[in-house]
Amino acid sequence: MSSGGVKVDDLSIEQLSQLNKQVDQELEFFNASITELRTVERKFANSEEAIKKLVQSKKPETFVPLSESMFIQAEIKDPKKYMVDVGTGYYVEMDDVKACEYFKRKQQFLQKQINQVAEILPQKKSTKAVLVNALQQKVALYSQQTPAASK
Repeated sequence: MSSGGVKVDDLSIEQLSQLNKQVDQELEFFNASITELRTVERKFANSEEAIKKLVQSKKPETFVPLSESMFIQAEIKDPKKYMVDVGTGYYVEMDDVKACEYFKRKQQFLQKQINQVAEILPQKKSTKAVLVNALQQKVALYSQQTPAASK
């Protein structure tokens, strides 16, 4: 068996253990990345939905944050115009249609990123399974060769 061009059978128990830890870290990183990407994708979806609700509202009102724990109620004069945060502190005024299109594009981009990362996970899980199996075999073989050490 081999993993990434390295023959797993040729590795020592210590090397297998270290490689297993590395694959565990990579799995954690990819899972955390997917979680973060989904969180950001939901934020864009929520922004798009908020615009749609305000545009449909007969009397558009919302709460405006003054601090993290204090809000005031405000009436929106023109529910067709929005200031959209496009990153790094830049805001762009957009009408409701353009803003919804922007949020939709962002969601699509993030979904592509999620799919790319998700494609890597089965490969990493397979590699981990090979490593765990090889490690168990090496430990069992080592235990059989040194019965006095295990007593």
